[in-house]
Amino acid sequence: MPKTKLQNVIFTLIMAFVMVYAMVCYNISIDKGGMSNQIFLLAFYEMPIMWPAAFILEFFVVEKLSKFLAFRIVSPTDKPIFITLAICSMIVCLMCPVMSLIATVLFAFQIYCDFSAYSDIARGSAKMLGFDLMQNFNCPYFAVSIKDFWRRWHISLSSWFKDYLYFPLGGSRCSKWRHRLNIMIVFAVSGLWHGAALTFVAWGLLNGLYQVLSDLLQPARKKLLSLLHISDENKGYKVFRILVTFCLTCLAWVLFRANSLSDAMQIYGAIFRIPLSGIHGSLAAFGVSFPTLVLMLLCVLALLAADWFIHNRKLPQKLNNTLVLRYAVYFILIAVMLLFGSYGDGYDPQDFVYFQF
Repeated sequence: MPKTKLQNVIFTLIMAFVMVYAMVCYNISIDKGGMSNQIFLLAFYEMPIMWPAAFILEFFVVEKLSKFLAFRIVSPTDKPIFITLAICSMIVCLMCPVMSLIATVLFAFQIYCDFSAYSDIARGSAKMLGFDLMQNFNCPYFAVSIKDFWRRWHISLSSWFKDYLYFPLGGSRCSKWRHRLNIMIVFAVSGLWHGAALTFVAWGLLNGLYQVLSDLLQPARKKLLSLLHISDENKGYKVFRILVTFCLTCLAWVLFRANSLSDAMQIYGAIFRIPLSGIHGSLAAFGVSFPTLVLMLLCVLALLAADWFIHNRKLPQKLNNTLVLRYAVYFILIAVMLLFGSYGDGYDPQDFVYFQF
């Protein structure tokens, strides 16, 4: 077992390499229809991308938890080989779901950037022509509940469903169970609006179920908070609610993105089960290098920071009051669009996720 920090880093590097190499070989063999000598060579093209990412996850996130779980199975007095095998097994068991979960989280930000961006383009273009269009997104990933999320996400569509379907069905001016049924109907129709596929219907029903369960569990939640002496305004509790809401939203996005219910079940299996599932693919095949992966993560952090400042009304005020800062932000945004934007011969409007609907 590693005794020093240096030994621990080397051990983690070896573990990450072996695990990632085995997973990549497995994925490529599924993609190619079987194992061959060529696959062992092709797998090395993935390593510059996947190995550093796996090392960071394992070293900073998974390692302590894997040791904690391993020592539930073995004791410190057991033979080192058994301790090492137990820790390695726990690392593999944790890393497979974590890496699948990261892909799900990245899609959540992809669809947000995709839809929010061209909504903002439409609003900005209309503003230049003298028209004020309604805000369509309001920092949705800072929502403290699923109900709050749908007040912030695709506000125009949510308002339409509320006015022309939810209220005519009776809204909340009826019995509790009828009210819950109305919610399920609205979300089921919302799923059908996105596409005539079972995945979209299931996505809508899952979001409706989230709200119904939240309503049913509210009395128990209030009692628990009272026992723990935690108020709704507690900052730590708010952060916890934001994280839970975001995780639930990401799980729902799996159904939205999947080509079929069986694909969705495979993705859920990759997140919640230990064995490798049939989800396979290659970051390198999509042109994603390790620097690109790091850049994506930095962009996600920048997006969250911008959302937070906008949510707290600090950024708009500073931009309105400080001319130099405003034009500096304009310059940076234009530079980012020129460097990373899609335009010219390679541009395809169908690349927008929401252009499918």
